[in-house]
Amino acid sequence: MARLIRPPKSSDVTAFMRMLFLKTEQELINEIKRKRKKELIDYAEVASLERVQRILQDMMDESWSYVPAMIETIFYHSEKHANGYRNARTLTSTQTAIVQQLSNNLLGEIMEASDTAYKSVKDMYTIGRLEKDPFREAALKETLSQQAAGSSWTKASVKMVGEMENQGVTAFVDKAGRQWSLSSYGNMAVRTTARQAQVAAMLTADDYDLWQIVKIGSTCPVCAALEGRVYSKSGTNPDYPPLSLAFGKIDPAGGGDLTNTYMNIHPNCLHSFVKYTTMGKTEKQIQKDKDFSNPEKNPLNRDPRTKKQIAAYREKERARQRYLRDKRQHREYRSILGDEVPKDFAKFQEMKYNNPRKWNSLKLSFRRKNNLNTGFSSLQEPLQLKHVKQVLSEMGISYGDAKVKIIRNPDLIGGGFFGWTNPNGKEIQLYPDCFISREELVKTLGHERVHLEQLKLWGPAKTNEEAVFYEKGPRFSEEYWWSEYRRKTNYDGKRSG
Repeated sequence: MARLIRPPKSSDVTAFMRMLFLKTEQELINEIKRKRKKELIDYAEVASLERVQRILQDMMDESWSYVPAMIETIFYHSEKHANGYRNARTLTSTQTAIVQQLSNNLLGEIMEASDTAYKSVKDMYTIGRLEKDPFREAALKETLSQQAAGSSWTKASVKMVGEMENQGVTAFVDKAGRQWSLSSYGNMAVRTTARQAQVAAMLTADDYDLWQIVKIGSTCPVCAALEGRVYSKSGTNPDYPPLSLAFGKIDPAGGGDLTNTYMNIHPNCLHSFVKYTTMGKTEKQIQKDKDFSNPEKNPLNRDPRTKKQIAAYREKERARQRYLRDKRQHREYRSILGDEVPKDFAKFQEMKYNNPRKWNSLKLSFRRKNNLNTGFSSLQEPLQLKHVKQVLSEMGISYGDAKVKIIRNPDLIGGGFFGWTNPNGKEIQLYPDCFISREELVKTLGHERVHLEQLKLWGPAKTNEEAVFYEKGPRFSEEYWWSEYRRKTNYDGKRSG
């Protein structure tokens, strides 16, 4: 039976959940840092993982008690704005079913995020072990790949703890491979569920059947083909498509009512719905709306936006990405340069885009101080792709379509790792040690160039013996590359800058 509740005084009932995710993530990071201070020994790892489980379980317990009430409150709050709130009311059976469904969906997402967060912490502990074991080896290969090969396990784990502090504990990895922190993913899931509840509350407030998705101008390609159409909430009106066409069905073989839909077009979608009426419209106008709504006459794969609208949407997306990049850059520059960088973000952007002389000077200052702060000051050659390309040009060689990636990890300095050619022949990784001097850089670039030729001729090594054999030619060629470089450039051995 639904509880009788009144609308909250505050309109943002999701704030508690956002604070809960942030608090949980901070407690996890504090636990990881506390464990590091007590040394990475087996019994400490077991005890710490038990504490991590308790932290995550506390989050789940809080979620189980709050989420259903939060969604139910959103229903009442939405109805208050739609119809005026007088006395406490109970939800209908349809609304109760939707509240239950949304609660289960969100709790399921939080549970999966909790499991992933626990695995992220466990993997970090495994990599941080001081003694060799198969689990550590597997976790290292999975998480750090070639970048941490040869570095000490404690250094690798220190770096991971630092990244975890800055980026959060990974709780979800999407199809594109992007890692979402516990707080970021939790916030997105709660925000999406809250929007679903608002939409569902409005659609189920009465038995009105026909609803239209409002056009909002510049919109994403997913929504563009769906907005402006008229939909039947029940899915039984023969003249209009079911609303499940826009929302998508949870069970493709199931019915077309709201309880079998995702109740939103996509996460974070903010499209609004209005009741559709034929009153005051001519037969011609009504038929035009029917034809526009009909997916057979107006296919969903047809983008109805004009070139101007598409351009406006793309510009809006570019502006949003630029804003986020500038925000991150502003924080990063402030952390290194302090008051050399304007405290006000708007002034920072003004300087970046309208004062190129000052901006270039600031970039140079940041690059120099950042290198000092990150432990690269001992390297004679700058860790810059532009510099690498210049040296390759001076050597008279090219990597063709293969991309060069510089691994900027100060923990790897002195580890004896210089370069690595991906067996697929599409990527060359350069490590800090190859930037110790011009000689090491030239030898490494030539070494990896020979590997690329080997891959073209014979493909990747299939056995350890073949891998050892593949190393002989590149190593033998290093002195040749260096002597030829000096002959061509008359290099005087001065430090690059």
